[in-house]
Amino acid sequence: MVEGECPAKDYQDPPPAPLVDAQELAKWSFYRALIAEFIATLLFLYITVLTVIGYKSQTDPLKNPDDQCGGVGILGIAWAFGGMIFVLVYCTAGISGGHINPAVTFGLFLARKVSLIRAVLYMVAQCLGAICGVGLVKAFQNSYYDRYGGGANELAAGYSKGVGLAAEIIGTFVLVYTVFSATDPKRSARDSHIPVLAPLPIGFAVFMVHLATIPITGTGINPARSFGAAVIYNKEKAWDDQVVDILGWTIHRCRHCSVLPPGERSKPFRLLTPTEFYARHSVCHSSDYITNARALKLFTQSWTPLPLTTIIAIVHGFTGESSWFVQLTAVHLAKSGFATCAIDHQGHGFSDGLVAHIPDINPVVDDCVTFFDSFRAKHPPSLPSFLYAESLDGAISLLIHLWRGPSRPWDRLVLNGAMRGISAKFKPPWPLEHFLSLVAAVVPTWQVVPTRGSLPNLSFKEEWKRRLAIASPRRSMARPRAATALELLRVSREVQGRFEEVDVPLLIVHGGDDLVCDPAGVEELYRRAASKDKTIRVYPGMWHQLVGEPEENVELVFGEIVDWLRTRVELATAAGEGGGLRTRES
Repeated sequence: MVEGECPAKDYQDPPPAPLVDAQELAKWSFYRALIAEFIATLLFLYITVLTVIGYKSQTDPLKNPDDQCGGVGILGIAWAFGGMIFVLVYCTAGISGGHINPAVTFGLFLARKVSLIRAVLYMVAQCLGAICGVGLVKAFQNSYYDRYGGGANELAAGYSKGVGLAAEIIGTFVLVYTVFSATDPKRSARDSHIPVLAPLPIGFAVFMVHLATIPITGTGINPARSFGAAVIYNKEKAWDDQVVDILGWTIHRCRHCSVLPPGERSKPFRLLTPTEFYARHSVCHSSDYITNARALKLFTQSWTPLPLTTIIAIVHGFTGESSWFVQLTAVHLAKSGFATCAIDHQGHGFSDGLVAHIPDINPVVDDCVTFFDSFRAKHPPSLPSFLYAESLDGAISLLIHLWRGPSRPWDRLVLNGAMRGISAKFKPPWPLEHFLSLVAAVVPTWQVVPTRGSLPNLSFKEEWKRRLAIASPRRSMARPRAATALELLRVSREVQGRFEEVDVPLLIVHGGDDLVCDPAGVEELYRRAASKDKTIRVYPGMWHQLVGEPEENVELVFGEIVDWLRTRVELATAAGEGGGLRTRES
């Protein structure tokens, strides 16, 4: 070497990639690289989203109330993401460069490592692979996928959008910086005899970033990962549904005692764990599964106070469940002294079955009777018992009453916004209503039945309560299935034809502006019912879901419900059944 000369480099910098390289389109290796990116991103999303959903299922306090394991935890999720990146980068590095992330591809394009054509088509392949990967998860785990949010990113409570965005920017920078450092030509030349040294730090960087940002955003750092999950989960805006600023939440209170604690407002329990929430209200909670005659596992819950004065069985509405708004109603009733139970119908909540599909109401009624009677048998027979129902399940509670004959333990009814007739403003258009029989016979599960408006939009007057209802991970927002819609119409007609057979103490509360369940139906029920003790309260200006009203309206309605229940308990204790009360207020 001549004195003064620099030593020769032991590596060679690759020339900058051309901005547009049309010759790539004629090479098989280019399309092979696109396929590699597609398959790698598909596998990445498939494995990691399954891991996230599995973790949420393992740690669901309603599904596994006594589980002490805690699932794989954030550490396990981070290892799944980091480990898959390590494996897939190692497998595809020699084919496509192992990008598997539009952010990495874009960074390499800015550094002139890839051409514009390759960058754009790589990102398209990655996004399509992500969509297909999450689509496979939904196909194989449909009920769990919908129940646990589809692995879509969500901003955690207590963080602003700005904080979430900053966390994602920093996390993505760490990843891209690691990619550039691990693939630097000088490092590649020096470490060429150890081929895992590039994938290893990249996978480990993904692992570390997930550990840091899962508690904040669920960790994106990969636009394809966030995009695929959001598209399949039908989220037009990945964050908007999760970071809505819910301004307040006070659910029916017993004499100015709020059910909900302060703090985060996008979940029913806010920042409390279920155990803390129940302890706060002096309520003992239990949950279990029963198996019905059709071999479906149905989720059940109960809430018991000490001491208890009566027993209430709650029947939730169509597309509802026992674990969201209904659970808050149950806790409120339990803290007022009433032992309360509820069951998720088939295809609802945590129960088995096709989502929101009830082609025949009779098995659903049988399931309710079986569970409610088993719960009733655990308590002294002298305690009064009530059925409490909302929306669709007003019809179910009436059928339970009508089918039991003279020996019926559930001999008092509270109907809250319950269905005795579907409002003409919510029914499907006239032609389709008359073709339902044909459609239901050919494709009974087809979600084809249009209604005149969204059910949550017509049910909840308060905007933030509507958003809270929609936020339930187990709530179906799809159109009613053909056979289900036909059955709801049939059940409505059946119960209307049997109003004269209703002869038990009866309380009806209903919104005067209910556009889902026709107020005229409850007026007719009140007039025709044979009950000697019957009360109706139609509240002018209130909507279908009375719990979705402003706070003062909620207090009024549920205060009157609790007063009515306590009065009937006192009557039953002092003088036996019934009582000669007949009142009407509206």
